[in-house]
Amino acid sequence: QNQQLLSLLSTHTSTSGTSSDAAATANSAISGSGSLDGLAKGTKGILGLGRTQITLPMQLANAFKLKRKFALCVPSSSQSGLGDIFIGGGPYYMLPYTKNVSELLITTPLIINPAVLKDFVKKAASRNITRVASVAPFGACFSSKTIASTITGPAVPIIDLVLQSKSVHWRIYGANSMVKVKENVLCLGVVDGGSKPRTSIVIGGHQLEDNMLEFDLASSKLGFSSSLLLHSTNCSHYRIF
Repeated sequence: QNQQLLSLLSTHTSTSGTSSDAAATANSAISGSGSLDGLAKGTKGILGLGRTQITLPMQLANAFKLKRKFALCVPSSSQSGLGDIFIGGGPYYMLPYTKNVSELLITTPLIINPAVLKDFVKKAASRNITRVASVAPFGACFSSKTIASTITGPAVPIIDLVLQSKSVHWRIYGANSMVKVKENVLCLGVVDGGSKPRTSIVIGGHQLEDNMLEFDLASSKLGFSSSLLLHSTNCSHYRIF
């Protein structure tokens, strides 16, 4: 069944990262329609965020003369909000955190370390975290009864995605690294795509939850905050800027 995704684009404008009463309308926005078959259950549509001129950030940047930059904040739960998308650059404010979240961002290219699974299991064992039978598609699963809870999720070894230098890293805490697969079982949410992966996914949606990500399309840079839970805030909001 075809579903019209966009026909007329209307959005609220903001210069401070907070909601305003001003409204701006982009007429003649390019839209698409297509089948949702094969997508995850509950999917409402697809939003393009790439570099081409027909993606949402580029259409808005061109229509309103904004910077070719956008930021995403993916919520861990839809019960209290649907997350945030900021188009045109910051500042970004995520209450109750009162400072500009863009000040937390580190900008860098990304380098992947394939040894993360082996090292994670070794460090988990040193913490007396009990490993249990794997649950497909995950390779390393553990008993949640042996894992404490913290403000950033399960107290498991922290994963650092080391980027251009050891001083620049994206820190992944338990809330983003562990997936509950069944009662009392948590698995490390890292899957080996093999030599011929079906997708180009490197970092999945679970790892993005409650992290602020800023994509600078003009300078080809990625900015990231690490977990906003450390600052007593998250991405569960009903806003689009």
